[in-house]
Amino acid sequence: MIKRSRLEPWTWLLLAVSAVVGAFMATHHDFVPMWIEGLPEYEHQIRAALGCASRPGDCGGFSVGRHFFSLGVNAYVGAVNTYLDLPGSSVWLTGISDDPYFYRYSTVPALLASVWLFYFLLRRRYGAPPAFYGAVTLLVCPIVLLVGLTDHRLLINQTLFVLAALFLGDLYWRSRRPGYLWAACLVAGLSSWMRTDTFVVFSLPLLAYSALFLRRKLTQFWRALPARRTHVYAAAAGLLLGTAPVLAYNLQCPGSGLVRLLLDRSAPNLMHGSIGEKLLVRLNQFASFNLLSQEPLYGLRLPNLALAAAFIVAAIVVLNAWFRSHRPDYPLFALFFALPLFVFSSSGLRELHLHLLEPAVVAVIVAGGVQAASRRRWVMHAFLGSVALGSAVTAVSDWQAWQRLSPDKQTMLNQSDPPLLVAYLKKHYSNDELLFTNIGFTQYVEYVSRGSLSGRDIMNWFSPADFEHDVRAALCVDGKRRVFVAVSPERDGSEGTLSRTRLLYSVLNDTHIPYQVVRLRNARNLYLYDLVVVEPGTAPVGRALESVVVYGVSLNPPRDGLVTGTISGRGFREGDRVLLNGTADLPSVFGSESFITCAFPESLIGVNRPFRVEIMRPSSLGRSQAFEAPSADGGRR
Repeated sequence: MIKRSRLEPWTWLLLAVSAVVGAFMATHHDFVPMWIEGLPEYEHQIRAALGCASRPGDCGGFSVGRHFFSLGVNAYVGAVNTYLDLPGSSVWLTGISDDPYFYRYSTVPALLASVWLFYFLLRRRYGAPPAFYGAVTLLVCPIVLLVGLTDHRLLINQTLFVLAALFLGDLYWRSRRPGYLWAACLVAGLSSWMRTDTFVVFSLPLLAYSALFLRRKLTQFWRALPARRTHVYAAAAGLLLGTAPVLAYNLQCPGSGLVRLLLDRSAPNLMHGSIGEKLLVRLNQFASFNLLSQEPLYGLRLPNLALAAAFIVAAIVVLNAWFRSHRPDYPLFALFFALPLFVFSSSGLRELHLHLLEPAVVAVIVAGGVQAASRRRWVMHAFLGSVALGSAVTAVSDWQAWQRLSPDKQTMLNQSDPPLLVAYLKKHYSNDELLFTNIGFTQYVEYVSRGSLSGRDIMNWFSPADFEHDVRAALCVDGKRRVFVAVSPERDGSEGTLSRTRLLYSVLNDTHIPYQVVRLRNARNLYLYDLVVVEPGTAPVGRALESVVVYGVSLNPPRDGLVTGTISGRGFREGDRVLLNGTADLPSVFGSESFITCAFPESLIGVNRPFRVEIMRPSSLGRSQAFEAPSADGGRR
């Protein structure tokens, strides 16, 4: 319960603002469509945790009965978001709700909790009125609202963990209770399970500031502690427990862990281009994204001039106090220290990575406003109030521009409609072979269909040649209707897509395959999807691969629904594929001219079940003679 005091009106005011913003976000939680960098990235883990899907892999998790519990999405993204979204996702996947976007409701409490933690941290340092203005400014900041309405909302969870760790650390500093220290270290450690760089960007500035400016205070604090060993044990236990999932993931998956990531991606990215150039990019992104609240991909183009101007003025005031007192205010120091860390990226230098710095930006403005006002409280109210109001006006203007978005204009605000796509596929093509040719389609369809629809992802992130290879291979299999799910040509290669649709049509036209096209659209986007349908019994005319002969197939014991095997023969080449029983098109791993390996579905390779193997060469559209394998219980056939 909030203690009644003269500060209470500011708390009630923040409650009112929180209620308005929370209701707005809940009402419009499905306004921006799904994007792969969100729940779709780990949707299979959620379904596996609920027992609705098979284990997503052999690495990075453990099974309890038919339920799989993940330790990480990849080497640097942990599974915290999987578990935070699990309750909301289960409401959809179990049929309790008919809203596939139900999982986004979890964003509202996460954002409001972050803002209230920020409020309490500011109130302890600067008092209730500045804390109120700072919390409101953060809550209505356009980029914060943008992140909260999209699948980039996971960035809010990063902010929540960092602010929670700072809040618990502050409670420990004031109370000297080891329980708060344990909790602070636990949450700080868990931030590494969110994303590894979250822990780095949070902890390194804090450690540097403590070492440079708080040594005397920390020494006095340490000497006054009773039972100091208990505090050391509490800190170590909390940090070890918090980082345990990340450590376990890396022990389970050394081949795809952090060390391998640093060697294969981060180090090469760091060496590509100068550090100075990358830092300049980050500074420009900081100015446009964090200060001016601009993100063109999502239509945030109106500059937040109130926030940017206030930050410049506040930074000058805080720097002046820094030079006079020889001890900086922590938020500005943290910004200066943390921003260069963002040049160490395992991927491209993207603006959204800097979202974690937004609370520090607002904290600098609050600190500058308080210091500049000195004894004139009305100056502080006018300065900080205008910043909050300016951010709110900018956010409202951006929202109005979103409402007026033309349906022939392509942005990330209207780039997909998974419920529309799934409904049409279920009605017309549920028993056909679905071939997904662009980003996120596989995950969208599996999640929104509750696992009743699935297909083959032939998108290929990095190689158009491999994509063409897979299209040709699919065309060679004429036993089923093939439905290529693509973005419309008008969107090919635009916001949130890869250039694949024009290449798909080029291959179809080159092979003279007859096909039909179904175009899907909605009120917000006239150019959503092209469903390219190739009827069964229709295949390109290719020559027989007389030089390719299959001598035999050796199978291993089944595992996780798959049977790996080696196909021996002659004339094999890299890129050859395996056609099983005339219908199942399977990729192969090239060994040499005399053998290739393949993974067969256990449902098609079983005891007392003969099968037929052909080798396909998509580049020439050729097929070998069939090898009829007798039934057996594993081993050579």
